[in-house]
Amino acid sequence: MYSHHSSMSNIFIRQPCFPKTKQMKMSSTIYLDHNATTPLDPEVALAMQPCLIDNCCFGNPTRAHWAGIPAKNAIQQAKLHVSHLINASTSEIVFTSGASESVNHAIKGVVFSYLPFSGKKEVVTSCIEHPSASASCQFLANTLNIKISEIPVDEFGIIDLEYAADVISENTALVNIILANHETGSIQPVKELIKIAHSHGVIVHVDATCAMGKLTVDVKDLDCDLLSFSAHKFYGPKGIGVLFIRESLHHGLPGVNPRPELIPLIHGSAPSSAFRSGTPNLPFIIGMGKACEIAHEWNSEINRNLLAEKTQLFWNLMTETFGDNVILNGHSDPARRVCNTLNVSFAGTEGEQLLAKLDQVAASSGAKTEYILNQLGKPADIARGGIRFSLGKSTTTDQITETVELIEQALTKPNRQKINKLS
Repeated sequence: MYSHHSSMSNIFIRQPCFPKTKQMKMSSTIYLDHNATTPLDPEVALAMQPCLIDNCCFGNPTRAHWAGIPAKNAIQQAKLHVSHLINASTSEIVFTSGASESVNHAIKGVVFSYLPFSGKKEVVTSCIEHPSASASCQFLANTLNIKISEIPVDEFGIIDLEYAADVISENTALVNIILANHETGSIQPVKELIKIAHSHGVIVHVDATCAMGKLTVDVKDLDCDLLSFSAHKFYGPKGIGVLFIRESLHHGLPGVNPRPELIPLIHGSAPSSAFRSGTPNLPFIIGMGKACEIAHEWNSEINRNLLAEKTQLFWNLMTETFGDNVILNGHSDPARRVCNTLNVSFAGTEGEQLLAKLDQVAASSGAKTEYILNQLGKPADIARGGIRFSLGKSTTTDQITETVELIEQALTKPNRQKINKLS
């Protein structure tokens, strides 16, 4: 469990973060939307404080003077924590504004690099990717006529490896795959997919955003070429992410001669050793490093199992309370889902309508959830009813029990004519 520092409350929490129209007590709210974002760990806030408040380490890290050198050292320290978490080298770490930028960077950068060559104009991805990936692929298809092949999934949300083997070829520029789905939590057979791609000399990008802090993510064990994630998914600050670029790609992309360089998306006055231009976001980079350090310490089998047990308790209480009226979306084997994620539908109930009645509970539903469940072959009413509950390190069994009770009460309420919007 991450520790709290009460001394930070007056510095970082100026006023309640709830809408003025909703007079809610902190003790009466339950946050079960950790796959969307997580609260900032107080230890991360403390690590960022010298840059944000004390005005230390404010210099440009590209400058070799008294103000720039501490900033450069702070970035290197953050890279050490990031590289330690994913078993990479510090030279393979590029800081971005978040996973969406990293994913865009990886997909478009590889395709742009191969454009001058006659082949390599195909991208293979899955049908259940995050919008940052699926929209990037759609952009490439619409503007550059890049062929996009989507790997279908089974009823559990697991990709069809035989289909993947059929569509991946020497003409494929990139294979893009999400490690753990953000809506259902289902974990993909990424290592097997990478073996198939590499047998054709094809680069693989892994979106590990939902997996970070919940799975052991080892880039050497995966054997991936590119990997993306964000800090705010595991108690770090929003607005900072990482793109891992395998060392071998620094010397050009495989499959054609001469080997093209991986093209960056953001150009400017970056030093030759950098892949992304722009003055580094030092406070958030430091926060990312600290979040990675904490995640590495927390991410033990014992802690993952404890969180998985709470998630399983949640499901058991639902089945005891609602019986066949509650449907599990995603893999039926808890070991094939990330330890904190539970996606369910309630028969005859739309997800957004139910959440509108759960004033105290923060969870997720709507078009993004519905789209993923449609890809799993769920009936339209079940897909519309999908709700994602994602637990965090601070989630208690009492909160889980209370949430089930609140759902039971909400299901007996008449449907609201209009969903109130927060002001």
